[in-house]
Amino acid sequence: MNILDSLKGLVTDELVNKAASALGEDGGAISNVMQGAIPTVLGGLLGSDSKNHGDLAGLFGQAASNDNLIGDLLGGLTSGGNVEKGGMVSSLLGGIFGDKIGGIANILTNLGGIKSGSASSILSIVGPMVASYLGKKMMKDGLNFSSIMNWLGESKDEIMDAAPEGIADTIGLKKGPWEMVTDLVGNVTGQAGDAVKGAAGAVTGAAGSVVSGAGDAVKGAAGAVTGAAGSVVSGAGDVAKGAAGAVTGAAGAAIGGAGALASGAVGGAKKGMKWLWPLLLVAALAIGAFWLLGKAGCNNAATDMAGDVTNTVGGAAGDVVDGAGDAVGAVADGVGDAANAAGDAATGALDEAGNWVAAKGAEKMIKLDNGVELATTKGSVIDKLYNFSSDEAAVPNKNLPENWFNFEDVQFETGSANLKASANTQIKNAAAILQAFPNVKIKIGGYTDNTGSEEGNVKLSEKRAKAVYNAIMAQGAPASSFDDKAFEGYGSQYPVGDNATDVGRAQNRRIACVVTAK
Repeated sequence: MNILDSLKGLVTDELVNKAASALGEDGGAISNVMQGAIPTVLGGLLGSDSKNHGDLAGLFGQAASNDNLIGDLLGGLTSGGNVEKGGMVSSLLGGIFGDKIGGIANILTNLGGIKSGSASSILSIVGPMVASYLGKKMMKDGLNFSSIMNWLGESKDEIMDAAPEGIADTIGLKKGPWEMVTDLVGNVTGQAGDAVKGAAGAVTGAAGSVVSGAGDAVKGAAGAVTGAAGSVVSGAGDVAKGAAGAVTGAAGAAIGGAGALASGAVGGAKKGMKWLWPLLLVAALAIGAFWLLGKAGCNNAATDMAGDVTNTVGGAAGDVVDGAGDAVGAVADGVGDAANAAGDAATGALDEAGNWVAAKGAEKMIKLDNGVELATTKGSVIDKLYNFSSDEAAVPNKNLPENWFNFEDVQFETGSANLKASANTQIKNAAAILQAFPNVKIKIGGYTDNTGSEEGNVKLSEKRAKAVYNAIMAQGAPASSFDDKAFEGYGSQYPVGDNATDVGRAQNRRIACVVTAK
């Protein structure tokens, strides 16, 4: 029998019923929380600060020497109360979890749908129970604390698999090497397009996008400016919609080729937007490039010329978009602001890992009504979430693409739902906003590119959305801050970029949130 089974065997019906009665909770919910608290405490031990191990060893011995430890703890348990006994429980949990204990209790609260005070009390029972079990093993087998930690480490992956969602990220523990390799192999199988990168691939892709025809060349040009031209082509009446779409799903896919470009130009002309005609020059340039490449007659020449054409088209398109932005601003002040927002959202670059890193706006401070100050940037998800939450005129509507706000800094390890450290600040700030606006409810959406099976994409996007939901909960946001369906994975639906390019695929792999009530 492994350690998890042994410890779960200590969670008897009698223990569950007594705890449920004392706390005024449902017995089934208490059982679920206790079962989840066991791997949580073990995982916390594995991730604990080594400087606390000396004190923890003494506390293990203290717990093991008390033959009626659980009875004593239950005896001090009152409805929603504290089971603290002489500082032992507080010292034990503090040594295991440090300042993360609040986030841990929040996750357990959500796991069982119980009161936060009840979750803390369950931790105060399960923590000493685990300490007593391990302390007795140390005495029986003559082990020191380092040996018991090594023994626990052999079951690390099994322990973390059994822990509730969000615990691994909260305590800073990831999967073991072999399991990470297994995940990586699965990811490569399902997402080979993302795994194979490099200079040769980039050149081949650039050449292919040009020689495939004028339509693809124009599409590539639009991709180079990250969909900004798409917002312009639709005309003044559609710019605001395109601006929001650059954030949520419309801008990157707005141009499908020369046909779409021509259609947009005609539409603009009908509306008197004569500044759209320079865009046709971009199409003509691409067509000319295609003709010249046909004359080149060799792969090397085509590759070199592809790079030149890409740079030329990209520069021309950039100039046109800048000019168009000025024209739109002259048509309507509000539309001009929206177009600028779209341009900001669409700019950025790929990092070494192939993730999309959005360009940052100007630094700004947000001071919440509760006195908390948040450092963020203009146009960020935190800025937008705060503005929407505090604007009385803003009406929640999850069906409007512009109401979905992308988390720019939330990224994951390849093929997994393990959050990278870069996400921490935005996660904490989002939780702070939700705490400051108790009537606001949000929903988290996860998205992928179109590489691999759609079934796998939906599953991965949902796991990632759930990981962000749990991370925000772990930072103190109450369960009431989320929609009835708190998170959902949409797979490759609602792309914001062109899945035919590395940049577009990277933009499509994202997490967003929407305000559903306020």
